[in-house]
Amino acid sequence: MSVSGAARWLSVLGLAVAVHAAPPAVAAIHRRLTTLDGELEARFDAGDVRGAMHERDVLRYLKISSREDVARARALLVDEARAHRAAGDLDLGGFLLRAAALDGYERGLPIDPLRAEAAYRDRVARLEYEVQLGGADIVSLMRKVFGDLDYHGNGGSIADVLLSGGGSCEGLTHLLAAAMYDAKLREHSFVRRWGAGTTPHVAPIYRLGVAIDLLSGGRAKGGVEFPAPDLIEVYARHHGLAPRDPSRAASEEHLEEAHELPTMAQGYPANDEVYPGLVPLYAGQAIASVDPGTTGDDGYKPSPAVEQTIKDLGLPDEFDDDVSTCGFVGVFGRTSRATALVPDGAMEIEIEAALDELQLAGLLRSTARLEKRRSKDPVRALAQEACLSWSYDLAARQLSYARKPRLATEAASRSKRARDAAIELERSITWNEEQYLALLKVLYIEPLVRIPAVADRLMSACERAATEEASIVPNPAVYYRTLALTSLLQEPSTQERVLSLVPKLSIEHRLILASEIASKTDFAVTLPTGSDLALAMRSLKALSYANVHSEDELIAAVEARGMPKTWVEELRAWAKKRKDALHGPVGVRP
Repeated sequence: MSVSGAARWLSVLGLAVAVHAAPPAVAAIHRRLTTLDGELEARFDAGDVRGAMHERDVLRYLKISSREDVARARALLVDEARAHRAAGDLDLGGFLLRAAALDGYERGLPIDPLRAEAAYRDRVARLEYEVQLGGADIVSLMRKVFGDLDYHGNGGSIADVLLSGGGSCEGLTHLLAAAMYDAKLREHSFVRRWGAGTTPHVAPIYRLGVAIDLLSGGRAKGGVEFPAPDLIEVYARHHGLAPRDPSRAASEEHLEEAHELPTMAQGYPANDEVYPGLVPLYAGQAIASVDPGTTGDDGYKPSPAVEQTIKDLGLPDEFDDDVSTCGFVGVFGRTSRATALVPDGAMEIEIEAALDELQLAGLLRSTARLEKRRSKDPVRALAQEACLSWSYDLAARQLSYARKPRLATEAASRSKRARDAAIELERSITWNEEQYLALLKVLYIEPLVRIPAVADRLMSACERAATEEASIVPNPAVYYRTLALTSLLQEPSTQERVLSLVPKLSIEHRLILASEIASKTDFAVTLPTGSDLALAMRSLKALSYANVHSEDELIAAVEARGMPKTWVEELRAWAKKRKDALHGPVGVRP
């Protein structure tokens, strides 16, 4: 490259270090780079062409010769950016890209700086062009230029977003805020930070009278807002180049430790604001992927594509309560059984379908919705934690299928955290009959039985109530216990206890249990031949094959199928008790 070409290249990147700032240091770096060229030539000769080229690009981009130079280069970078900001010619994207390159190199996670730079300049040029054309709101323009990016909550920088096609709220915020700033929308480009709650959040803001959160497409609420160029100070505070806010919440002090990728977590203004919308672990579309509380009590608003997915699956638009969100999540967790041939014969396997991008986004939005609404009631909180554990466990598998290993690991970690919280809640509750019934009334009870201590509680409650006299009218408590037993029957640790309990149940209870089993196409338990539950299943088949409209017709249909005499007698006794209380067709469910 010629001298004029090199100067032009440095000018375009906006990364030239002022020699007068530290002449000895810069001269030493230049000497070291000259030596480095010789070392890299040796690597070329040894066949490490790609590694040598990449390392040279990174080091030249950073204007350093070794890892020991990072701290000095970082201080020079901040001083230079401050000077350009004061002069009114700041290249905000260039600053953030070089900052990301320094942080990545320091952590041993070097990026491809030239490719990231080229990708950023292309996005800014496209945004400038769209802004000049006009005719659309800013959210639509941003979606047009950045709509291919996805969202995932696991750290990362502006460079990670550009090179991987998506990133966390921080990386996306830096990209969108810097792009607006560098695309001549400087007076409109801001950043907003919410520092409290389970998930601290940051978002790019377009301000024109009102503040628009570009990640959600809605109005921003709460948080602390600052102009986009102040990201220089965020970076400086995070790395100890400026004083940190002494009022910073203790919960934020170690946020960076939770992320594998670089973050500026400790440099943002301290505040106790909780983000009012949803922050899912993953969303297929970063722009307008979450809503900051403008469409309901919890701010849940799927993107149009996810809304169509919900419609295609026949799901409700709204949910009766927070725990029943598990029913929505459960739609994505359906499995089936199959027989696979193996060298020793055959074995039963469970098949779980991989979700497409929209379904995966829907699963994680729903999980975020559940995480957002925490109940103060300990029993409901227990159910919520169990649902979260189950949902994130499913998400971990699905993210693994989608080849997102880092996010799969994060989902698995959240699943364990929720599971531990459920165990701790179970230990803290002073259980009584009212609380047992409250727990049984959680309709989507399958996640609860995945927590061993809770499964034992539910099993004990069902065992104590098994010998209760059956009511002659539909009994909700019987139905709730049946739902619990259906789920407990699928868990290996409680299967035998459920099967041994069935003979003590009323005939009504057994029929409802059989009905629940029959409704689960993926039921994974083989019922022992001749067991009371197997006989209940045969009774249900008789009910389905014969067009019966009364208990008498049900009994006749059961007798016609050769059921044991004891079963027919129990059915007759049950029918006699209900005959005057019920009207219309026989209902298996109350």
